[in-house]
Amino acid sequence: MKWARREQAEVEHVAHIDGLRAVAVLAVMAYHLDPSMLPGGLRGVDVFFVISGYVVAAAAARRDGMTFAAFIGDFYRRRLLRIAPALLACLLVTAVASMLFVPLAWLSDANDETGLLAFFGLSNLLLAWRGEDYFAPTAEFNPYVHTWSLGVEEQFYLVFPLIFHGGLRGGRLRWLSIGAFCLMLVASLADAGLRAHVDANVAFYLTSARLWEIAAGVLLHQLATKEAWCGRTNRLAGIAAWTSLCVLAVALSLPAGGIAAILAAVVATTGLLAFLHRRGESLLARLLAMPPLVAVGQRSYSLYLWHWPVFVLLRWTTGFGTPATLLAGLVLTFVLAELSWRFVEQPVRHSIRWRRAPAWSVVMFGVASLCGAAALAYGIRSLGPTMSLSTVTRHRADWHVLETQGLADDAACRLAARTLARPARREYAGLHCHGRSHAGQTLFVFGDSHAIAYSGLATGFALQTGAEAVVYANPGCSFGALRPAAAAADAECNAQGREVLADIGARAQAGDILLLSSLRVPRLGDQASAHVGPAIEEIDDAERRTAEATLAAELAPLAMRGIRIVFDAPKPVFRAPAFRCSDAFNVVNPLCRNGLELTRTDAEAHRAVALGSLRRVASHLSGASLFDALPMLCDAARCEAVRDGKPLFFDGDHLSGHANRLLLPAFIAHLDRTASLH
Repeated sequence: MKWARREQAEVEHVAHIDGLRAVAVLAVMAYHLDPSMLPGGLRGVDVFFVISGYVVAAAAARRDGMTFAAFIGDFYRRRLLRIAPALLACLLVTAVASMLFVPLAWLSDANDETGLLAFFGLSNLLLAWRGEDYFAPTAEFNPYVHTWSLGVEEQFYLVFPLIFHGGLRGGRLRWLSIGAFCLMLVASLADAGLRAHVDANVAFYLTSARLWEIAAGVLLHQLATKEAWCGRTNRLAGIAAWTSLCVLAVALSLPAGGIAAILAAVVATTGLLAFLHRRGESLLARLLAMPPLVAVGQRSYSLYLWHWPVFVLLRWTTGFGTPATLLAGLVLTFVLAELSWRFVEQPVRHSIRWRRAPAWSVVMFGVASLCGAAALAYGIRSLGPTMSLSTVTRHRADWHVLETQGLADDAACRLAARTLARPARREYAGLHCHGRSHAGQTLFVFGDSHAIAYSGLATGFALQTGAEAVVYANPGCSFGALRPAAAAADAECNAQGREVLADIGARAQAGDILLLSSLRVPRLGDQASAHVGPAIEEIDDAERRTAEATLAAELAPLAMRGIRIVFDAPKPVFRAPAFRCSDAFNVVNPLCRNGLELTRTDAEAHRAVALGSLRRVASHLSGASLFDALPMLCDAARCEAVRDGKPLFFDGDHLSGHANRLLLPAFIAHLDRTASLH
């Protein structure tokens, strides 16, 4: 058959295309090292998309003598042999490293799911569904997030051979194939433009908004002919190629500018491929074909696969941003990429045995390998509680605020829970429990994420006292913060707060308890960045007094009905997150240099204004009180996020699971002590 005689040609490559691949991968790596180094470097992914479309079309065009079934089988065999081996190796090694070094936390919440779906080319759909911002901390700490681009390509491959094969027969079918790819390009580009204005996060990851870039490369190959770029057009083609390179340089140099920047990178890449077509002896083609660039381009797939997990795992451990760690990340990336290219990519891709084996047998084996590797990765993840080097993963119950499922001294006592949507909440009650000191009462817990961080205390309270408990999910929306800057007009949060208060008002009875917990003092650091801004000095001014009066007015109807309102007094806040700074491998992380302790004097001073506000609000509400956990979380001289090897705080300000258990007896005692005053 004609395609069989061309089998050797498949291993050939166009040197300047390898050079262009090198430009693309180095741009992406530079951006991920430091965005200020090459602000538009992420556009290198768009360069890859165009090149992929062009090269895949060129390889498929060599199979013009195949039947449709043979063409499909051969196409997927070649794609699996090209993509799967290095991908599986990278994903499995990353799964092991993540299990060992990455703690279970909000920052890593989507990591495992992203990694598992990456085996099947679906990670981009998960990231789009979750609305993950590629530039947010959750992406910076997800070692699999870069596989979104592979997902786009692999989903494109589901339709490519169906449309492309007919075009190989020439005539009307060729133009139908070209028309189909043109329609794909136009529809996808329109979808990208519309989605960019509706939800840029979804547009970034979604296949329908990216197909046009790969289709541009396919169309270029379908339309390119020897006559188009030779003869009298050589000089104009050379000028156009240099112009395309300049446009690409600008696209990579300027900060990301949405669909316009992507369009510039795609047009420039298409221009370079077009105007260098069959012009390998031109000056620009020779520059791109320099041996160092070609070597990097040949390893570009492995470099792309490995660089992001290496950077992310360094960020989780030693930190990533100092000259030493940046250099270490680069060296490790190139070493792993070389090993992957030399011992995984090349042997499998050019194996005579795999190339001559029945195509559909190879495809089925490849799919089975993907499934087996995904199952292995899932099994690796399950080893975390026993093998992880992270104390957060090994001692999850101490770090994470988990629902208390039962009582150690009452085997029959079990927690009953249900989730409701409007307003979002979890309701709890104890079944077959002996403690009935607060039977008939309901504890409502509301505020922001700090209220959710009391879930362990709330469920323990329900089991021990016989009360019911309701914890409202309100993360990201503060209620009763009494900080004018934090209480800025957020219509959605304000509406949610009113909805929750209305729900409590409709359900609560006299004697029920409302625990209000929010972050009412400025943060001193965050979970993702080592940068700590200047301390915000809070002021007891007219705006604060207005916020106090507003909160008192909102709560007065509940207090007048005999509902006992308990304000959670401000707790200490720390400059470093405990869950990222409690292991031997992260002691040198710049994020942790600010320490996990502060003086009691500083902690008291930091909350003084907010504490005064809460006391004034409580004084205007019948039966209201303050539950102050600080004396139990600090000793006379200092406050520590981790004390005697046990965490009191998960990050810089949210309570840990251990702290919930520690504070529960004091909370029950507080309610009993203040009951007689109500």
